[in-house]
This record gives sequence, C-alpha cells and structure tokens, in this order.
Amino acid sequence: MNTSWLGDESGRLLDFGRGFAHPLGGAAWLRADGTPDLGAPVYTWITARMAHVYSLGHLLGVPGAGPLADAALAGLTGILHDRDNGGWYPSVAPDGRPEAGKSCYDHAFVVLAAFDVTGRPDCLHRALAITERTVGWGRRYGWRLPEHFDAQWNPRPDYHRERPQDPFKPCRPC
Repeated sequence: MNTSWLGDESGRLLDFGRGFAHPLGGAAWLRADGTPDLGAPVYTWITARMAHVYSLGHLLGVPGAGPLADAALAGLTGILHDRDNGGWYPSVAPDGRPEAGKSCYDHAFVVLAAFDVTGRPDCLHRALAITERTVGWGRRYGWRLPEHFDAQWNPRPDYHRERPQDPFKPCRPC
C-alpha cells in the first residue's frame, strides 16, 4: 500500500471540497473546479458526506477541517432537518423550499455521519437497524432494493412507473 500517495490524495480531496459551505446551510453542489454551485439544491447526502469527510480530516489533524464538519452538521440539524415529521428532506431548493418525501439513502448517510462525528453508540445502532432492514428488503425483492416508500416505510415498487428513465426517480420494479 502506498501510504504516501494516500496521504497526498486525501489532502487533495480535502482541499478540493473546502468551499462546500452553502449560505442556506449544509453543503453546496461543487463544480468540477471545486467552486459551489449555489443554483443547485442543497442535498442531504452530500451534506452528510461532507460531515463524515471533514470529521475524519479533523481526526487526522487537518487544519480547518473541524469547522467545516460543524458547518455540515449545522445543515443536517438545520435547513435539511424535517422538524415536523422527523428525519431529513432529500434536498432544499436554492429558494429554501424543501423537497417533498423521504429517502432511505439520505437517512443512512446522516446516521453514519452522526456516528463518525459523535461516536455515540445509539447512532451506530440506528445505522445497524437501517442495514438490517435494507438486507431484509434485499432478500424479499431478489436483492433489488426498493427506492420509494410510503409514509409508513412500505416499499412502493411501482412508484414513478410512467417515467422509467427519470435519472433521479426511476421505476425499478422489484
């Protein structure tokens, strides 16, 4: 294993993402040059990844990584958090409107980032419960995981059937 290369690459990636903080809170979509695209939504999964990455950077002693992890966490506990129904919105539009619905994908990122940041065992247990539920769906649906659910977390395999080529909400029958 080339640890020198890994260290250099980690530093390069951490430097690339330093501009992620969005004025609304959370993490901005980054363009290919690392500058934020403030016209794109603030995505929960990107914000959770930034909390994870910059928490690790902080643990590695990277200067400035701690405040960046805090900025991502502020987005997860602020604008992206659904205070009325619990959980997190998939994204928030540039005008501050949250995207409707919930996504297991986003929630898994948030819970794992929470454990990375806090070290709290309850966060890890929650992540394990999500994993066990996901494996159960995999077994039930031939390892094709449902992507859409109703309010009670029942899979909706026919959701979006009328637009099967949609890049973000494809219909993938189980």
